[in-house]
Amino acid sequence: MSKAKKLFLLFIFYFLVVFVFYFPAQNAKFVNDTFYYLYEIETTGWKGILWSYHMIFLWYLPSLAYCILYKLFGLHWLGWHIVFCVIHSMNALLLFILLNSIFSRGIVQVSLLASFLFLMSPFQTEVVAWGAALHYLLILLFLLSGFLVLLKYFETLKIKYLVYYHLLFACSLSCFEQAFFYPFAYGLFVLLIVPAVVNTRRMDALRIFLWRFFSLNILFIAAYFFLTKLVFGEWIAHYGATKHINISLKLLYSCFLNYNWKFLFFYRYLPFASRQFFERAAITNIAGIVFAILFFLMSCVFLKKKYYATSTGKILLFLFLCYFLMLLPVLNLDQSFVFEIQSDRYGYIASAFFYPLLAFIAYKIFNRSLYVLFATGEIIICATLLINSVHLWHRSGDVGFSLLKSYPLRSSQKAYILNLPDNYKGAYVFRNGFSEGLGLFHHNNYRTSVTPIAMVNIYTKQNETDTRKINDSTYCVRSTEIGKWYYFSGHGSCDYKKENYTVDFDEWNTTYTLTITKKPEDTTYVLQCYGDQWKIIDTLSH
Repeated sequence: MSKAKKLFLLFIFYFLVVFVFYFPAQNAKFVNDTFYYLYEIETTGWKGILWSYHMIFLWYLPSLAYCILYKLFGLHWLGWHIVFCVIHSMNALLLFILLNSIFSRGIVQVSLLASFLFLMSPFQTEVVAWGAALHYLLILLFLLSGFLVLLKYFETLKIKYLVYYHLLFACSLSCFEQAFFYPFAYGLFVLLIVPAVVNTRRMDALRIFLWRFFSLNILFIAAYFFLTKLVFGEWIAHYGATKHINISLKLLYSCFLNYNWKFLFFYRYLPFASRQFFERAAITNIAGIVFAILFFLMSCVFLKKKYYATSTGKILLFLFLCYFLMLLPVLNLDQSFVFEIQSDRYGYIASAFFYPLLAFIAYKIFNRSLYVLFATGEIIICATLLINSVHLWHRSGDVGFSLLKSYPLRSSQKAYILNLPDNYKGAYVFRNGFSEGLGLFHHNNYRTSVTPIAMVNIYTKQNETDTRKINDSTYCVRSTEIGKWYYFSGHGSCDYKKENYTVDFDEWNTTYTLTITKKPEDTTYVLQCYGDQWKIIDTLSH
């Protein structure tokens, strides 16, 4: 059987695995930000691509992809599901091809295990199950393709591969800011891997890379900043300069350790008592110090024994440094991934280097029997936890769709919503995009008629909120489940005041009081999400 046929069959296998495992999360594509994107596409059409559908960073290629998918499939889950599964499977296949090019012959099992663990990782669900994370799938596709094209260029020195490389990098820049670090990953590839694979002098390869690849990459990045300034009026958009340039070494180191515990020990899924123990400040600090000391000692041995000069040392160094590089731009962002699914997407690119690093180290330190045992155990753990995580997205999608379909009011009728679901055990529901989702389902503009008073994390599809009317203008809203709390604008809650009402949260954000200070001019309904249905609590009129 030819090599191409073998790779095609491997892709089909990967696709079928992903398609089946993620099949329950049908409606999860259409929760939270996804509805915002699709509503913008519905109302502005193709021209919205020019300003990235009002997103505050440049992502022209994902905008085009979203527009095409919506025009083709609308809100039908199957087409979206197939596309996301295809891209994730393609990323796993490209990872296998890349690793097979790097590793010496005879250890194809390392490439297979690494790519399959990447495919089946329970930490990929936010990217594969949730529709708003398409750009993460695409940007990794371009990164892995870039490595292969770069290798092909040094093997053949054909100009077409130089052109392909720069096209892929331009596409990467159009997806997400992590692409700023791609040239350094490619530089590591040329410095540590390419000379051994294509039998060329390291300094010659590095000189070619700097002049023909890296220098143009820097120009592309500079153009990206200028375009961002032109479109948004800021040099650094998205989360803004305050967030992106928060260089706190303590924060960065702490978050890096969290990613290691997450990938290596499946930290989130440990028993509650174990997590409570490790979350203690003293234990966390000790773990951080011990990790730093061990890393320093291992680095000393690595340098003294000159392992960096061996093929094994170069591969380990390349994989580790790329893993760190792909985490570096997101280390100062949201760390909620330690406890919940949300923000897992930030580690998607880095995981493409972590799992090869893990598989390669295991291959080097275990004998054949232990390696098979290790691989079997990792696959079983990943598959089991993946099923668990997909189930959460299945529930979040079901709750979201049910609330949209059963919404009892017309777009002309105003409503205060007491407990809009923010997430289902960490899987997004309506942190954003609720009014846009109503607009898509009911073909009207609900943006001015719906006002969420507070959002809440939910644990079941049943009612978990108790609402009591204290007097004509005051309502007490209380969560009935331990571990639930209320949000405001998706970022925790605090007392706030609006023109017609005030909201006061208790110390633990498990109860709040809504006080109507001025009857609204238009008739306004007070709604409660009663599980995955609706309940009209009261009617306010001037």
